[in-house]
This record gives sequence, structure tokens and C-alpha cells, in this order.
Amino acid sequence: MSKHSVRYDADNSMILIEYHGVVHKMDVKSIRSRAIELTNEHQCHLSLTDFRDATFELSTLDIVELPESTSKAYSENDLSVANVKRAIVVGDGAEELEFLETVSINRGQNVKLFHDFDQAKAWLLGD
Repeated sequence: MSKHSVRYDADNSMILIEYHGVVHKMDVKSIRSRAIELTNEHQCHLSLTDFRDATFELSTLDIVELPESTSKAYSENDLSVANVKRAIVVGDGAEELEFLETVSINRGQNVKLFHDFDQAKAWLLGD
């Protein structure tokens, strides 16, 4: 069973997404939808996703399609995903997300993968 939370971190002015369990394609859509709502509500363009306690059931095709569907979801909400800086923290065994990082960057998105939460946060905040 999976569990996730998506909230606005007012102390750091960022969207914080935490995920535990198995990640499916529909989970990504649900999380993304909530993150977009918070981005609009708080005019916040920093996002930190913590997938350290997650495992992924995403096909290569799912991963290839994610950047395009993310761009479309933001656009449908009058936002540009290119204006959002996103750090994704992963644990060991999440090599497929390295591919996601590459595809996202190639699509003009500002995304970076990390294995350390504090490093990801520092990158987002420009420290």
C-alpha cells in the first residue's frame, strides 16, 4: 500500500511531496495535480519530491511520457513547467528516474535528481 502527502512548506517557500510505497502512473497524476494546485495557490515555483521510501512500477514508456504530460498539465493550469524548479530525491535502486531526469531536461524542464535530501533542498534554495 502506498501513502503520499503534498503540502506547501511555508518556512522554505516550496511544495513538498513525500511518497512511501509503490508508485504507479495514476499516483503520479494525482500527486502532480495537487502540486499544481498548490503552485497556483501560493505562487510557488520550487518543488521538492522525496521518493526515498518509494519503489516504482513505471514502464519505460511511462517515464518517456511523463515530461510531456507534466508540461501539458501545467499548461492546462496557465503555468509553464519550465518556470518550476524541481528536485527529486531517490533512494538506491531508482535508476529509471535518472532516465526521467534526462528526458525532462531535454524537454526544457528544470529537474535534478539527488540521493541526499539536504543537497536537494540546498539546490532548490540556491545555497
